[in-house]
Amino acid sequence: MSFPAKVTAFLYERYKAFDGAADKGLLFLPVELIDNNGAELKRIILQYADEWELGEDFINWIITANEFTSTLVDRIVTGYPRDEVSYFEEKLGYKDNIIDTSELFNLWVIEGDKKWAEKLPVHRTDANVIWTDDVKPYKKRKVRILNGAHTSTVLAAYLAGYDIVMDFMKDDTIRSFMNTVIYDEVIPTLDLPKEELEDFAAAVNDRFANPYIKHKLLDIALNSCSKFNARCLPSLLGYVEEKGELPKCLTFSLAAFIRFYKGQMNDGVCTGVRKDGTQYQIRDDADVLTFFAEIWTCNDADKIAGAALSNTSFWSGKDLTQIPGLKDAVAGYLKRMDTEDIRSIMTELIG
Repeated sequence: MSFPAKVTAFLYERYKAFDGAADKGLLFLPVELIDNNGAELKRIILQYADEWELGEDFINWIITANEFTSTLVDRIVTGYPRDEVSYFEEKLGYKDNIIDTSELFNLWVIEGDKKWAEKLPVHRTDANVIWTDDVKPYKKRKVRILNGAHTSTVLAAYLAGYDIVMDFMKDDTIRSFMNTVIYDEVIPTLDLPKEELEDFAAAVNDRFANPYIKHKLLDIALNSCSKFNARCLPSLLGYVEEKGELPKCLTFSLAAFIRFYKGQMNDGVCTGVRKDGTQYQIRDDADVLTFFAEIWTCNDADKIAGAALSNTSFWSGKDLTQIPGLKDAVAGYLKRMDTEDIRSIMTELIG
């Protein structure tokens, strides 16, 4: 039984136990990393209530007596500290199989009726919790700046020989490339206060450079196709619309994404090779991996760029070859990445 189904069953038992009392509803604070997570949970619960024929009175009680907030969580969590677990277990004095690693920074934005904030006043604690009427601006800021910085930089950084975020942050060229993306190509496309955006961007720099967080680039690279579409493409399109020209660094990032996905399929596993000979697994949906493995068999940069950019299933129905100059620019970068050092191209772009 799925989580929403279990919640539906639980709510029905609660509804019956309290005879449908209006003051016995609950506050839900889902943290799934999807848009409108509260509204989506509510939608599925109502769907189950209808399909299970639990009655209109119960459905009305779900709607009127319960609050389903939509939330945004912002914290980099890198998982089990495999290389340091012995140190931590010795310090703690016990074995912990679910120990986790995260940065100190934390943000939890909750969109919901503020009457609930008084019932659950977490915003008055040291935790960075914000109750708001609209979570969208906070999500847009996070996705386009923090997540966008990740996705626009890590694939090129990995191909350049780096494996961990904090290491490429010590490379002036790659860090400057990332900041050019953020400050020159992303922030100008956002309709939020510039000072607030620049403060957030500065915090992102500090967070990425955290020496205690070993965030692996290949972990960030998981499902980069959908990530580029959600995190970077809106900024690229917004820049083109506003400036009437291509954003050079984001265009290169798009080419680096396509180059990173150059691999061979074997028993369902797609393996790429970077210039230093290191093999890496490209992790994405099977149809995405198959598509890229097939288009890379021709080794024709123009055809590869055209095929990738015209695949509307990747780009929310858009054919990116219709953007003037984009296909040629991406193909040009693909050709250069075969013969030139990636860092030298990035140096040129930020020059």
